[in-house]
Amino acid sequence: MKPAAPVRMPTWSRRDRARDLEALFGRRVDLLVIGGGITGAGIALDAATRGLGTALVDKGDFTSGTSSRSSKLIHGGLRYLRQGQWRTTVESSRERATLQRLAPHLVEDLPFLLPIDGGLRKRLVLGTGMWLYERAGGHGSRGGYRHLDRARALEQLPALPPTDRGGFLFHDARADDCRLTLHVLKGAVSAGCTALNHVRVEELHHTAGRIDGACVRDLRGGRKGRIEARAVINATGVWCDELRRFDRPGADTLLRPSKGVHLLLERERVRNRCAVAFTLPRGGPSGFLLPWGERAILGTTDTEHTGGLDEVQATAADVDSLLAVANGRFPDLALRRSDVLATWAGLRPLLGHADDDPARAPRDDVIERSPSGLLSVTGGKLTTYRHMAERVVDRVAAELGSAAPCSTAHHTLFAAPAGDDPLGRSHGSEAAVVRAMQERDGDLARPLVEGRPETLAEALYALEHERTETLADLLLRRTRLGLVAREATAVAAESIARALAPRTGWDVAAEVDEYTEQARLFGVPA
Repeated sequence: MKPAAPVRMPTWSRRDRARDLEALFGRRVDLLVIGGGITGAGIALDAATRGLGTALVDKGDFTSGTSSRSSKLIHGGLRYLRQGQWRTTVESSRERATLQRLAPHLVEDLPFLLPIDGGLRKRLVLGTGMWLYERAGGHGSRGGYRHLDRARALEQLPALPPTDRGGFLFHDARADDCRLTLHVLKGAVSAGCTALNHVRVEELHHTAGRIDGACVRDLRGGRKGRIEARAVINATGVWCDELRRFDRPGADTLLRPSKGVHLLLERERVRNRCAVAFTLPRGGPSGFLLPWGERAILGTTDTEHTGGLDEVQATAADVDSLLAVANGRFPDLALRRSDVLATWAGLRPLLGHADDDPARAPRDDVIERSPSGLLSVTGGKLTTYRHMAERVVDRVAAELGSAAPCSTAHHTLFAAPAGDDPLGRSHGSEAAVVRAMQERDGDLARPLVEGRPETLAEALYALEHERTETLADLLLRRTRLGLVAREATAVAAESIARALAPRTGWDVAAEVDEYTEQARLFGVPA
């Protein structure tokens, strides 16, 4: 089956939030999805494209949890292969290929260097791993892999130590996690889903012991009401256990969150032409360096998290630990805390027992059905969201008596050819809408932040077609300005809010204060 042709995104504006919420209070939907990260978005798209009446709510903004704080990798998981998680590697590799086909503008090919810090035996071991990794993705894996001698490996990373004899170059993929999730959600809305951010579930509703909806509150407008649903899905990620206890106060603990910290550096400081995967000698910690435009990402930690779930950020110890790992493997980098431009920390919703090593915990997903009928889905990873959603909706559809098959493997995500155009990379086929706005009014082509490509037209598009409710939604998640240009965006935040206030009715000072508070989580700890 050929992928469906791109569709135009309908109006999905902040102006219509109150209307959409009121409409939900007046009807019964087939499926209520709680959680607006990649898992919930994938389920909403799958369900809506099968013709199921679908609604989705999130207590924060879409992607404001883990789905905006990942490693930005769409990958098969070389580490999982090393740990013997063959099934996860195969599934991830195949889903990576699917996503590159559905959104080639967004899910970009990413060459990776795996340095060889040993002799012939180490090269044979790593070469065998590369062969298995390629087979996991099928013989048609893009680019394959090849060996680089030391001279060619140095072209990819000049800081390669003298003991490294070369490396293997293989291919994975990357994507802006926020933009990917927004693309999936926009596809769901285009297919008929009603999706609302900043709407919190305050109670799950039951009739005769059977879950049949939720009582919610609009955190922006204050309106309260009940959404009735034939089925309810808990797709809240690391908040999964909290919602399970709304359903059953004595429910056991399913998740063990793991904290993943990333550091943002100047690309010129690292000088990596491609991504680099590395491990410290003698089984030490592993890490990676990823190119991200003019920046480089250093990641990641994988440690147990026992604190609160809502305001997770990197600590000074986290930063020092990551810098030590990178400097231990590549001493010539000599990275210091002053090199760090920004940080982020996300929580992985891992399954496991208290004595497990989070770094080795399986990345499998689980679907749990409670006695009342609440379906909780968690675990998994960004790369495999589509296949996970398919399994969930297969189950729901069977319970609701629907025989419609999954079609998301052929449902393009506003696809456009891969390229270097910033508008095309962010918006895919919808870039034409933004360009038309700029052509009609040249003033809309001016940048939101000096030196950055994001324009005022993109901000207006986000308000009209991406349900942008707050300044923080715009600067941290519809664009990534608050992350990739943190200091310049802090300076420009007030002028951006003032420019948009006539269309949004924003209280400029309140919006800037809220943005500043959320942006604090991406700062560099002292």
